[in-house]
Amino acid sequence: MALVLSDAVVQSYGIARVFPGEEDVLTTSVDFHRTGGYCATARRGVVSHINCTTGMLNKNIHTKQYGAEIVRFTHHPDCMIWSSQNDFDDHAIRYHSVYDNKFLRYFSGHTKKYDGSPSRSSFITRCPVIISLRVTSLMMHPTADEFLTASMDSTFRMWDIRVKTATGLLNCGENNTAISAAYDSDGLVFGVYTGDSLVRMYDARNYNDGPFAKFSLHEESIELALRPLLQSRQFKAKLDVHAIQFSPDQQHILLNTNAGLLVQLDAFEGKLVRSIVRADDGSMTIYNANTGAVTAAAKPGHIGPVMDVQWNPQRHLIASVHANTIFWMPPATPAA
Repeated sequence: MALVLSDAVVQSYGIARVFPGEEDVLTTSVDFHRTGGYCATARRGVVSHINCTTGMLNKNIHTKQYGAEIVRFTHHPDCMIWSSQNDFDDHAIRYHSVYDNKFLRYFSGHTKKYDGSPSRSSFITRCPVIISLRVTSLMMHPTADEFLTASMDSTFRMWDIRVKTATGLLNCGENNTAISAAYDSDGLVFGVYTGDSLVRMYDARNYNDGPFAKFSLHEESIELALRPLLQSRQFKAKLDVHAIQFSPDQQHILLNTNAGLLVQLDAFEGKLVRSIVRADDGSMTIYNANTGAVTAAAKPGHIGPVMDVQWNPQRHLIASVHANTIFWMPPATPAA
């Protein structure tokens, strides 16, 4: 009998399994297959494929030459795509079959170099670096064999997994950066965030017509609401968004910012719904998306900031990553 997602069940979540990583190597992303049966993680030279039913590591795929930063399942549980992480300007997306243990295709297009803002991992560790124009977002279309990428080379690209070159491109200008992109739960709309502090909303079927809506982080009510939170964190840099996510009901957009704030916007008007201060101590806190109230208070987990977290509703399973990977689940007998 399936567990009901009640507050009591959510509050009972605890560490169910820990997959050790490597010392001084961050695991940068985690993903679940849509059926909930498998989990994938990426760190500098390894992509891990984990069986969620047994809680056992299925396979480690070593990719030391090109690295791996963002990993996503395709619609097949044995196939994944991931972005590269290396020092020689190769930003191809790699398409791999776990069953065949081979690469099926490489998707090339994002190129060049950039000397500027810190990378995803260097932001977390507060280390200023010179970075390449790496891929910063990678998302599979919810229903089609297509995916969407964003890169610091100032482009967003649309891809068909059967074709090695991009099928569509949006250029956000030489003086801008394409930082994050995401589909809504139907794949009919995608949102992108660029370095001009705008979230742009596109019709996925007619994106060449331009955005049908723009939401600015500089809108007066948003700035007024965020200012005291930024001041309390002594944050003086430019506010940027590292990741966009649509709510399953498509009513809201969640923005993960470089200031340690989670910003929830109305997906139709761009109005601020609420903001939440993200913990950087490796703990796990669960909030009610409708009220902003804490459902499950902070529980210790990682030794450093969580790099990525994903929810597996089919199995009541949360995966979070830092250097290691932690599976969080309710106990076998849920709380009353």
